[in-house]
Amino acid sequence: MASSDLKSAALMDQMKTHFSTDAGKALIKKIGLVYQINIAPKKMGFNEEIFVVDLKKGEVSKGKYEGGKPDATFSFTDEDFFKIATGKMNPQIAFMRGKMKVKGSLSAAQKFTPDIFPKPSKIRKSEYNQDQHRNALASRVRVGGGGALTAFDFTTKGILQAAVEGELWRLMTGTFYDHFFDWGLKDQMSNLSVVRARNNISSMSQVTIMAHEADLYVAMIGSIIVKVGSKNDLWYLSTGNFEVATSGENYAVWEEIT
Repeated sequence: MASSDLKSAALMDQMKTHFSTDAGKALIKKIGLVYQINIAPKKMGFNEEIFVVDLKKGEVSKGKYEGGKPDATFSFTDEDFFKIATGKMNPQIAFMRGKMKVKGSLSAAQKFTPDIFPKPSKIRKSEYNQDQHRNALASRVRVGGGGALTAFDFTTKGILQAAVEGELWRLMTGTFYDHFFDWGLKDQMSNLSVVRARNNISSMSQVTIMAHEADLYVAMIGSIIVKVGSKNDLWYLSTGNFEVATSGENYAVWEEIT
């Protein structure tokens, strides 16, 4: 299909692909009609681009219908057609408000609903088992004959990126079941939660980084000090008015003495 600046043109391209799916084939069998759709960039009736959605043959083309008269012809602006096709505007309401004009069979026009358009794709996770790709990379390294050989496992990188896509709910305050029960960290996590609540620590608490080394990270979060890392030489804390509230392997939390 020729290139177009219309948002609606992208939907037409998606529909061409949709017709080759099982859902698309079922739609063709169910509807069996031909629609001509005239879409204007801004004002209806001006500089229109014409598309034909053939639900008899399962085809989408650009230009006037050449097989006789279409069962129904619609006119929209680009924005209004996009809203109807994506289910954001009811076709009947659009018709009553003059945002959609119809010529041809009324019964055919009534079957023109958002259901005939492919639904927006949801976020889908990649298949975790990508051994075929990894084996190809390993084979390349093996046949390299030794010496310096640069290779990067983009497959694993992509899987790790996809693993957190659409997982923003993880940013909420919470405790992982596995950490709490299976990893035996129940007491330590409970102590940390008590310290957090007692000092009113929240996502809005101010953070001041006090140390950042290879084996040490120290920050003041609100009124407490948190240390992570194996280094224990924290002489500068001894001069402050703080005491250890809780600690464990490679971490500690100090509270201000009141």
